[in-house]
Amino acid sequence: MAWVHHLDERIALDGSGRIGDDDATRQKRTASIILERFSNAPGQILADEVGMGKTFVALAAAASVSLHDQRPVVIMVPPAVLTKWRLDFSVFVNNCLPAPLRGKLNMAVADNGVEFLKLLDDPPERRKQVIFLAHGALGKNLSDGWVKLAIIQRAMKHRRNAEVQHRSMGRFAGKILMMDSYTRKDDSIWETLLDHHTSKWMRILNKKGFDEIDDDPVPEHVLQALEEPEIKPLLDELWEAIQAIPKRESSGLNQRLTRLRRELRKILPSIWTSCFLKARVQLPLLVLDEAHHLKNAGTRLASMFHSEEAEHDANAVSRGGQLAGVFERMLFLTATPFQLGHYELCNILDRFKGISWDSDNAPGGGQYHYQQKLEQLRELLDESQQQAYFLEKKWGQLGDENLMRNGHLYTHHDIDAWWEDIETGEGHSESIVIAQQAITLAADALSQANKALGQWVIRHTRPRELSSEHQQIPRRRKLAGQSVIDHDNNHNDCESQGLSIDEESALPFLLAARYVALTPGGRPVTSEGLASSYETFLETRSNLLEGNLGAELEDDVIEGVAKSDSETDWYLRQIKEAIKPGDRVLSELHPKIRPVVDRVVDLWLKGEKVLVFCHYIKTGRALRAHISHQIREKLYVQASKKLSCDKDVVAARLQNMGKRFKDGSGLHKRAEELINEQIKPFANLADCHDELVSVVHRFMRTPTFLVRYFEFAGSRVQPETLHKAFEYKEAYGLSFNELLANFFRFLSDRTDEERKSYLAALKSIQIGDISSNSDIEGEGEKDAVLATVRLVNGSVEQDARQHLMKTFNTPFYPEVLVASSVLSEGVDLHLNCRHIIHYDLSWNPSNLEQRTGRVDRIGAKAEKVGQPIYVYYPYLAGTQDEKMYRVVMDRDRWFNVVMGGSFKIDYETTEKLAERIPLPTQVLEKLKLDLTI
Repeated sequence: MAWVHHLDERIALDGSGRIGDDDATRQKRTASIILERFSNAPGQILADEVGMGKTFVALAAAASVSLHDQRPVVIMVPPAVLTKWRLDFSVFVNNCLPAPLRGKLNMAVADNGVEFLKLLDDPPERRKQVIFLAHGALGKNLSDGWVKLAIIQRAMKHRRNAEVQHRSMGRFAGKILMMDSYTRKDDSIWETLLDHHTSKWMRILNKKGFDEIDDDPVPEHVLQALEEPEIKPLLDELWEAIQAIPKRESSGLNQRLTRLRRELRKILPSIWTSCFLKARVQLPLLVLDEAHHLKNAGTRLASMFHSEEAEHDANAVSRGGQLAGVFERMLFLTATPFQLGHYELCNILDRFKGISWDSDNAPGGGQYHYQQKLEQLRELLDESQQQAYFLEKKWGQLGDENLMRNGHLYTHHDIDAWWEDIETGEGHSESIVIAQQAITLAADALSQANKALGQWVIRHTRPRELSSEHQQIPRRRKLAGQSVIDHDNNHNDCESQGLSIDEESALPFLLAARYVALTPGGRPVTSEGLASSYETFLETRSNLLEGNLGAELEDDVIEGVAKSDSETDWYLRQIKEAIKPGDRVLSELHPKIRPVVDRVVDLWLKGEKVLVFCHYIKTGRALRAHISHQIREKLYVQASKKLSCDKDVVAARLQNMGKRFKDGSGLHKRAEELINEQIKPFANLADCHDELVSVVHRFMRTPTFLVRYFEFAGSRVQPETLHKAFEYKEAYGLSFNELLANFFRFLSDRTDEERKSYLAALKSIQIGDISSNSDIEGEGEKDAVLATVRLVNGSVEQDARQHLMKTFNTPFYPEVLVASSVLSEGVDLHLNCRHIIHYDLSWNPSNLEQRTGRVDRIGAKAEKVGQPIYVYYPYLAGTQDEKMYRVVMDRDRWFNVVMGGSFKIDYETTEKLAERIPLPTQVLEKLKLDLTI
């Protein structure tokens, strides 16, 4: 029987206006093509750009399979995005399925292998159609006491003279399995269970009052596997260990039981793994998110797909193979396929060999046919890569002398005009001719690889302009270097000059340049830290001396760090003295901190939310403190003018004004009337009406709202003038009324679970000042920062992180988010933000794209207001920061040509790459892979 699953036409991906028609049509077409390709292919990779809705494409494919198959579909995702997937599943069911189908598509989450097998055991009337697994869930050690007991029971079965061990196990099983609470409730429970088949255990436990057992404790698949001949030697080993069980109570009982538990911990994992391998499981489809984590065959996640026929997996460091032969098809999701090397991409495709080739639904031609096609693809990618390397080498030999054309010297700023002159002119130098030939050869090789790769990979890129109703408006504006200051709406030049360093701040950077020149063979992390903030320089210098750089650097490229010696350390000491005279760090004088803080505050004054990414912990704290300080200053200056009072009494005056919104006051009642007018059109918000009104009231009492929206008449805020505050339009053209209406519409379109999560976050978010380590005035000192400016890094607990992400996605607090890499994947921050600042760069361009993808997603604010997403790269001119910027931008272009690329980032390499002539846009268009459908 061939693969028979097709896209269910009842699925409406544009349901309830969730996304636009164009995006919905693309998503539906993609899901349909994936299922069609499964007729002849074991798997597909969906590699759409970040924020284009891969999740909903995958859910449409999964639903189409599970609604027409008695077996569940499995979706494996990183633990950090499991909650998001669950919410997206709920949105999909409620918005994209017609009412009759909604009750037919249910999901469950399995935290480990036992739970997974239990879900597969469920009878049809209770079976879930979709099972979510977190990456690594099936690799967890066996911790389930019931399964351990079942294995022990099987090991004692048919053993001669086993009565003694049977009685002893019945007496001490609670202690051995660390389940003594059951013994205390019924000291005969273990002997009773051991006397009966596991199929009767649930009934026995319930009869004895253990009501929490609502499913058979031991999956049927485990029991079947325990009967396999291959398991017998392991059970024999377990039997030998069981013989050491104490026969009676004695003074050394606890020590003997501890030794037995230790022996069982050595043996049981092997039996459990073997049981999983022998489990007779056959499922139609696996969806695996963030599949680029499979790039190395030796990782635990990759090895789960090991099958004996897979040559690459045979050499894997970590094996297991729990998923080999389980699934009939696989769908992998990744946004960064071409940031991998082509061998790594082939390793991911190689995982498709782990499907069930023996099933009736297997692709035509079998595994041998797939292996042949994969080898052909490897050969084409090898040739393509060789030609790309040849082009990169020849292009790298071009120098500034090649930019001279007919008496005109082109610069890196106008490289496209230079290449157009080359293409239309004559009399080229030999190096230019060789480069042109290399481009042609690379383009031909890439074209052949593109055709082969297109059988397995689908990739869409978002339009470079906003939707048709906002024609000619670019989707993104990239503003680099000095552009963070000269914010001109007509400026869209990524090759602008860097931020300048004034004389007052020049000394530490001159010293750093000399330090870098003395350490050409290593990565100058202290100079990178100096370009970020003075606090980070001090931290990286300290960690360099202590050999503990991982504590401050969040990227994964920390090898090859420049070593310190007596000569180089002299420069580091001089830099420290220049930036920290006495005990105070001159943080506010940093030439990058100042303009970025000014830009953030300027955007905030215009009513814009801003997302700032930095991967240095100290820099994040410094930015939060400085931005908070500047916003407070601007806030108080504005308030003192509006209130006609001195700045030193502004805080108290604003606090008193906020109190006037207390329950029962005239302002409170009038505000509630105005809020109700915006809630009224959304009938399904009636259940949470009071909570919503409370949330808005809470925000209205903040100094931000009072100063931003009110034109004060003296010190009075009158109920009869409150409507003017609601109608006041900020710089980008939305009034508070419109913000509320948009927010209520958004909540109305969410599921009940999503609404509850947003309301819970808004009710818990702090709106008063926050006490935190300042990292400015001195170590350990506290500073009160505004709640509208928040910092999210690895030290922030997951629940708090989730609340901050949700509330940032609303019109309320926080309004500025300073974030580390923990928010760079699987996070939505796009609903109320269209300004992102890459304060600290990453050596990997895909990391920058992942960050930007947080605000550039379907339904982004940019689409709603018809204005671009602004992406800032504020690098410092003439420093390691500028070299890093130019290398990353150059690497971003070459990543589209040379798959993967190298990550050598020592001084000599970066110096060379920073000076390389950028690839012209026209050349990139010729070399671009096109994997759209």
